[in-house]
Amino acid sequence: MALPEIKRSMGSFLLVIILLAILIIFPAECSGGIMKGLKNSAEIIVPSLFPFMILSSFIVRTKALKPVESIFSVFTEKIFFLPKECTSALILSFIGGFPIGAKCVSVLYEQGVIKSGQAQRMMNFCVCSGPSFMITGIGTIILHNTQAGVMLYLSQIISGVLIGIISGIYSRIRDKEKTDNIKKENSHSQGLLEAFISSAEDGANSIISMTALICFFSMLICVYQNSFDISRFINIRELRTFIPILTEVTSGTVAVRETGLPLWWYSVAVGFGGMCVHFQILLMLKGIPFSFGKYLIFRVINCIISGFAAKILCSFFVPVGEVFRVFGNTDAQVSSVGIVGSTALVVMCAVFLLSLRKRELCRNIIGKSA
Repeated sequence: MALPEIKRSMGSFLLVIILLAILIIFPAECSGGIMKGLKNSAEIIVPSLFPFMILSSFIVRTKALKPVESIFSVFTEKIFFLPKECTSALILSFIGGFPIGAKCVSVLYEQGVIKSGQAQRMMNFCVCSGPSFMITGIGTIILHNTQAGVMLYLSQIISGVLIGIISGIYSRIRDKEKTDNIKKENSHSQGLLEAFISSAEDGANSIISMTALICFFSMLICVYQNSFDISRFINIRELRTFIPILTEVTSGTVAVRETGLPLWWYSVAVGFGGMCVHFQILLMLKGIPFSFGKYLIFRVINCIISGFAAKILCSFFVPVGEVFRVFGNTDAQVSSVGIVGSTALVVMCAVFLLSLRKRELCRNIIGKSA
């Protein structure tokens, strides 16, 4: 047996031993983490991502955004140095959330539109959190400031575009590849029924794999949170967020909130994405020759650039203060009541103001008569 195979076998053996020890020593934490992962997947991931994954795959397969491609294809070809057929995938990757870009790249590679090297290059920057998570989730719910969420989302866009431009320039200088040399025999658009069935199958397979990974990482996070108090060993608050940010993006943003770090740290946490997201992307790209190590290097670069971009943007547009730092452990709600409750509240306020006005008039009359 060769030395690399021996090292690989030893690594697998140690990993199995560690996981078995975790399952035996922390059974309650493991089951609780898996249940939490299933709940998050059922309540958040499936309703928000599953329809969008079907839609994104359907758009790429049917070339439904052909009019948009004709408008923005010049940017795709001249700035990112990619085939114009990648325009829809670029747009969807920046508005659809983390896994959507990988799904679009997988479909483009399957159709023969892009080569493996171009797929690798697209995954350097086509991994972006969607506006729903950045603006609504972090901005409105966590920070109580929608403008802050917009700034954080813009920082992700700026970082992705910069990395895409630099990667395209480097690829052009190094490889001198021509976009018209790419084989496109299979790049024809599919029929509506065929495309819908294939898209539904893609979405179902992806969501099952994502749910399994979410449950696994949720189990590890639950064991970590309930069994270890890292604050006893590390007093530097930035370092206390390292493991949550490394592991899973939602836990990373919660750790940033709980440790009271400044606003731009949210962009750092989301810019990396967490290993849970990265393994989901790796599953979607399993049919493509793909360097996972190079991909992770660019995720680190992305989190650094997006952090700097958020810091610069917020220094110009968002007042930085304690309002963005600590919010306690209470999860804010966008609306605690419905339309009926809001209407009742307005009516009660009006009655209260009228009663005050009536009381004031009575006092004036009594004062004049006296």
